[in-house]
Amino acid sequence: MAIAKLLESQPPGKDVEIVVLRDGRQTTLHAASIDERAMEEMQLVGPTPPPLPAIDTAGAPSAFSIDFGARAGDGRLPEGLVPFQGRWHVVEPPNPVYGHAVLRQDLTTLPWAVLLVAGPGRAYRDGKVRVRFMPLSGITDGSGGIIFRAQDGKNYYVARANALEDNYGIYVVKDGVRTELRSVEKVTMPPFHTWSDMEVTFQGDHLSATLDGGYRVEVTDNTFASGWSGLWTKADSDTLFEGFQAEPLR
Repeated sequence: MAIAKLLESQPPGKDVEIVVLRDGRQTTLHAASIDERAMEEMQLVGPTPPPLPAIDTAGAPSAFSIDFGARAGDGRLPEGLVPFQGRWHVVEPPNPVYGHAVLRQDLTTLPWAVLLVAGPGRAYRDGKVRVRFMPLSGITDGSGGIIFRAQDGKNYYVARANALEDNYGIYVVKDGVRTELRSVEKVTMPPFHTWSDMEVTFQGDHLSATLDGGYRVEVTDNTFASGWSGLWTKADSDTLFEGFQAEPLR
């Protein structure tokens, strides 16, 4: 904690000497804080993504689905998927029972990994988004989530489930700060290596999310009126995704 506060008080890039006494011997370490942008760049594995298009250029919203299996063998993301943090890549199924390639996010990030789905017809004011997810591992977190009405990688709504916790909730992230809007407690979360179905519905200021067709959380909020959808994990979650579908509500 003391070292963190020391680095916070220094400008990004400035070298700070830290003297450590270990086993009776004195050692000098060198550390430096980095700015937020540099931190984001460190936490993104893969080619630099294209700029996120403007929401007002997306045109009329239309239904779409993403087939990750079509990318089997090359690992590349389908067109329109824009990662902000994490290592998002299409992989061969880790278990033959899946039968097709899936999307995987397996890089530990602070605090979370974000992938947005942008392009013509994909910006929704009112809509419904679904995905299947499977947490494979994680010590502090085993999560998966759906992002909706995203403005960019730091401003959006997210519904998230965590295999290591017993709650399911909807959050708003504004300027990179996450605030819980509402959650349901005492939820029996699916264990690791188990597929779960998540769905979010948003219309006007009414937001709702379901998990496996049962647990439901609903809330009223008007922070963001429209935007992109996407996917989300937190901390050391290693998570698979498949079956991403979105449709506008007219």
